[in-house]
Amino acid sequence: MKPRVFLLLVALIVVAGTLGLVVGCGSSSEDTKTTTTPATSEPAETEPAATNPLPNASDIAPQAETQTVPDVVGNGAQTARMMLSENHLTFVIVTEPPGQTLPIDNQSTVVAQDPAAGTVVDSGSEVTITIKKK
Repeated sequence: MKPRVFLLLVALIVVAGTLGLVVGCGSSSEDTKTTTTPATSEPAETEPAATNPLPNASDIAPQAETQTVPDVVGNGAQTARMMLSENHLTFVIVTEPPGQTLPIDNQSTVVAQDPAAGTVVDSGSEVTITIKKK
């Protein structure tokens, strides 16, 4: 008999005996005969233990902080950058006209932003600001 088949049979007998399913085994006042199985060098195959379902992510992970996007339109680019950073938001700069290279200082003015001021977003969200030379 192959070792795996033997181990499977031994495991079934042990489980059945534990549950009292083997004929002649069960609760009685008579003396019972105990048998043992020889140890083998191979471990018996077992099924994985039953696990509880995973908890909801909201039960174990803190909710992301949210921020309200500040109104940066009309401010200098440097001021807008500081306002967004203070609110834990990142930013991308678009220039008007497109492709123009402008310094991120207060000589450039924010003419548009996306998302709009007052929008509630997750901390670390990206705000696109469009700047134009004064």
